[in-house]
Amino acid sequence: MSCLSWNCRGLGNPQTEAELADLVGKKDPKVVFLMETKVDKEVIERISRKMQYKNFFVVPCHNRGGGLALLWKEDFVMKVLTSSDNHINGVVDPGMDDAWRFTGFYGEPETASWENSWNLLRELSHRLSLPWICLGDFNEILKLEEKQGWLDRSERQMQGYRDALDYCGFKDLGFNGFPFTWCNRRSGVHNVWVRLDRGVATVDWILQFPTSRIHHLECFHSDHRPILLISDAKQKRFYRKGWPFWFEAMWLKDKTCEDVVKQSWVDLNDSNPVREEAMWKQRSHSEWLKEGDCNTRYFHCKANQGNKHNYIVGLEDEFGVWTEDEEQMGRLASSFFDTMFTTSNPTGFDEILSGLLPTVTDEMNNSLNKPYNVDEVLKALHQMAPLTAPGPEVSDSQSAFLSGRLITDNVLVAFETLHFLKRKTQGKDGYMALKLDMSKAYDRVEWDFLERAMLHLGFARRFVAIIMSCIKSVSYSVLLNGVPGRSIKPSRGLRQGDPLSPYLFLLCAMGLQGLLHKAEVDGTIRGVSICRNGSCVSHLLFADDSVLFCRAKESEC
Repeated sequence: MSCLSWNCRGLGNPQTEAELADLVGKKDPKVVFLMETKVDKEVIERISRKMQYKNFFVVPCHNRGGGLALLWKEDFVMKVLTSSDNHINGVVDPGMDDAWRFTGFYGEPETASWENSWNLLRELSHRLSLPWICLGDFNEILKLEEKQGWLDRSERQMQGYRDALDYCGFKDLGFNGFPFTWCNRRSGVHNVWVRLDRGVATVDWILQFPTSRIHHLECFHSDHRPILLISDAKQKRFYRKGWPFWFEAMWLKDKTCEDVVKQSWVDLNDSNPVREEAMWKQRSHSEWLKEGDCNTRYFHCKANQGNKHNYIVGLEDEFGVWTEDEEQMGRLASSFFDTMFTTSNPTGFDEILSGLLPTVTDEMNNSLNKPYNVDEVLKALHQMAPLTAPGPEVSDSQSAFLSGRLITDNVLVAFETLHFLKRKTQGKDGYMALKLDMSKAYDRVEWDFLERAMLHLGFARRFVAIIMSCIKSVSYSVLLNGVPGRSIKPSRGLRQGDPLSPYLFLLCAMGLQGLLHKAEVDGTIRGVSICRNGSCVSHLLFADDSVLFCRAKESEC
């Protein structure tokens, strides 16, 4: 199923007509909904025949303004029920069990008349109880992020639109591509981009067409971009060849699960409602809502929403070339991560390590090197969470991932220090603050440096060897829309989500902390003291973020 919706701003222009024919030729939509046609029925009939659409419905224009048209293929069964200057409403596959509603909608362009548009939506919602999709130019936005440039939209105006969609039970279908659909085509500060065109649908429609998505297309002869609604076959999105094996939590609801596992995972298809709810809860990733309260419909919708959000339509390579071929996308993704996880073979570690003092004692090493048993492994597994694994103490400047400290501690110190700098108006020395953000910090941790840092801090070689073995034994494959690509063997980087990774990263961050401390001792930089005889603050660490404080002098920059 596919549908093209476009506010074409007049089909009397031969160039606009040619562009429409080109769009239809490339995308081959089953349905075409056009707004502001500004032509009579005869022109729409001619265009419909030219593009091989056997069926059409026209809302005539008035004084060469407005006008709607709905065109659909011969094999697409639809019956138009109602229409007005602002909508065309019909039923697809009427009389069938899987019938659904389609509404092409054109919102009032004048602010004073917007309430009429929302009242029309409310009225249409009472007509039928079928799954329903509404597509078109609504001439309004849902949130400020959907507008760029000039003045902000009134919250009251947007709320009226939101209330109407909520009343009808509509959910925004989202989009792929450029984030806006209309431009005023002015230059400079007067240029405005807005997302006025969209598709919205009820939950029943979304569940009936779980693979549907909307694309914002390119055009030249209208200030509105066309939007294309398409729906993949479920086999392509959900049951693709090459998907890896996933454990289903619903299997635990079956008392025979253990026997089934022993028999090499035989057929597990079952429509038991309790197991079905467990399955969709697992796929929805909703931790706050418990299963057992007939929430299957919610979990199903949440899982479909996540799949639609995560689905990758196309990728752009380093030369700006866009591709939607899945094999080519797989190669691009694998190449990108292969490069990211390949070492740059850095050198010159001695200067960095010179700022670090050995802090690991023999007693600590004896504890770390004790033989471990099965009970300890089980206990660790049961306690394991991404950010709460036990780890070594680190610098006083670091407040992330440490027992007894909160990352907000450093936030408070940073706030008070910045407040002091803002109020400081006297004295011969000015001060400055610099925020650093390490891009892809975990992915670019060099294994050689980490190993050297651990040995320098005093960790026993046996313990370091075990840790490095855990780090270096990893391999990756990129999941592109659920299908794994080729295996990637990294030579640097830490695994995201591994409970050990935050602490290993902090050991690397201690290198930066050591360099800053050494510069402070040497007098190269001097931190900020917010009170007499108070401690100087030269830097604060927030995991992979940091804030530096120093005098505003060229020698300290």
